[in-house]
Amino acid sequence: MKTQGTILSVAASLALVAPVALLAQSDNFNSGTDSAWSRQDPIHQAGYPAQVTFSFPAALPSGYAYRIQTLPSPSPSTVQQGRGGSLRKDVSYNTNFYAAVDLASWNDTNQQAFGVVARIKTPGLGTSSGYYFAYNNASPSPGHGVMGIYRLLNEAYTTLSSSPILLNPTNSYRLAFFGQETNLEGRVYLLPNTNTPLISISATDVTYTTGYCGLAQADQSPSKNYPTDVTYDNYLATNFCLADQPQSTVLAAGGTATLTTRAIGTPPLRFQWLRSGTNVVDGGNIAGSTNASLTLSPVSAGDIAPYQVIVTDGAARSATSIVATVTILTFPHGSPDISFNFDDGAVPPGTATYGSAYVDGALGVLHLVDAINSQQGSFIIEDVDGGATVQTFDARFDVLFGGSTTGTPADGTSFVWANDLPNGSFGEGGAGSGLVVTFEIYNSNANIPGPGIQVKYGGALLAQTLLPLSVLQTGTSFVPVNIRLEPGGLLTVVYNSQVIYTNLPVAGLANGMAGGRFGWGARTGSFNENQWIDNVRITTTPKILGVANNGGSVTVTYTGVLQSSTNAGTNYQDVTAATLSPYIFTLPPGSRQQFWRSRSP
Repeated sequence: MKTQGTILSVAASLALVAPVALLAQSDNFNSGTDSAWSRQDPIHQAGYPAQVTFSFPAALPSGYAYRIQTLPSPSPSTVQQGRGGSLRKDVSYNTNFYAAVDLASWNDTNQQAFGVVARIKTPGLGTSSGYYFAYNNASPSPGHGVMGIYRLLNEAYTTLSSSPILLNPTNSYRLAFFGQETNLEGRVYLLPNTNTPLISISATDVTYTTGYCGLAQADQSPSKNYPTDVTYDNYLATNFCLADQPQSTVLAAGGTATLTTRAIGTPPLRFQWLRSGTNVVDGGNIAGSTNASLTLSPVSAGDIAPYQVIVTDGAARSATSIVATVTILTFPHGSPDISFNFDDGAVPPGTATYGSAYVDGALGVLHLVDAINSQQGSFIIEDVDGGATVQTFDARFDVLFGGSTTGTPADGTSFVWANDLPNGSFGEGGAGSGLVVTFEIYNSNANIPGPGIQVKYGGALLAQTLLPLSVLQTGTSFVPVNIRLEPGGLLTVVYNSQVIYTNLPVAGLANGMAGGRFGWGARTGSFNENQWIDNVRITTTPKILGVANNGGSVTVTYTGVLQSSTNAGTNYQDVTAATLSPYIFTLPPGSRQQFWRSRSP
């Protein structure tokens, strides 16, 4: 048992299945045994000493996990690489399956592949056949990783689908592998988040229709002389469940709400969405009421409600999802202080581009990077408030993420507001010590998990939300982004009308920032993606007056014309010496009090 969150999600999966004709297995290994499992040691079958060990190390916060270790192959030329695993042979899944397990830890110095197997037939030395969803931590070379769905035939594998991803052995992940007839899908989740996968890959294959599920691992070193060492936890397999629960969503007014589920069961699968307990019917802004995805577009006040979906399969089993809510927020926008649409093809006054960034006059957009490897570019706007302290801002802009020429999109774009933002190019990690909002489109960045959106201030991570790549990618179109700082340092981030964060506290900005510059940066590496921006509109609200006592003097920051008086209520006069904020006032001898205010010019 790794975490309490993991236990709850496993229990929820089992609670959502009907008992009729249900096949299900689960094991959190807290018994400290694997009596329900069939241990697999194929090289031992060839007459060699036992090659695989099975143990039950303690797991946090309590209980045990399942550790499988294999020795280096005693004879790579005759029995191939070291390998092993464990199967649940008490159930053979026919047509449909869902099998998941948590990766509690692994030895990342070993070059190995490990994961979940399904529809395994005739297990044994040179005979195991079926499907394998696995992570290879040394493909195409050590320090790189790939997730793949593989077809096994007599222990030899063929890649059906794969995608690069780099997993961090200090984290815990869930691997989920499921099949619906000939359709196969594998997902990786960063625990405790079991709602949004880091990666999802799919394949279609007709070779195997029935067999066992379980765990497997194998040496992947070129010399075939490495051991393997992986610890698993919280195994679950079933032939009917909701693999995906609909998730609550918060949207800006006029956006599109999409509620989605995914079910595994005997075809045909039938869906019925409910709103406040009543069947939803297509029409108006509603589509998909009897499909796996329900769409409300555009959302309106009448759509604010709790939603559920009931799924029924061909075996007359049914499952009801958890409740998901739709919430709508309205964000007023004032007249922008600055506005750029790049239609004239020129870099706007008071701004600068660096690195690969340039204004495309033909399209009227700003390219941070193009779908070309190893680019980095940025666009920076000079302080529009002349050094005054800005308490709030409303930044709106459009982004395009699309057009990768490498299949895998990378890397990402950042929005920055900082008073130490240096001139020069920067990437998705931002620059300076201020606010950084990162839109990460790559799934193998060891420092910024993605795809998703994260917020940092002063280099410290404040929030991180993983999102399906399909949510972030825009193809050939632009989508709107709104980043708002409200009084007290409360941050809101809206992406394509979906509210990612609202009222997120940024303690360092509770009193605003003086001299801040806005900037955007983007980067590509071994993979690429067009990352462009357009229609930049920013409204700032400077702090009108600030007073700081420095012992024998007072520093006054202000907007407009500064006035002072020795009486709080009357006799304010313009301070003629105050020609530029801040104004430093030296207290005269014996002075007891002084009051300041500012007026419009």
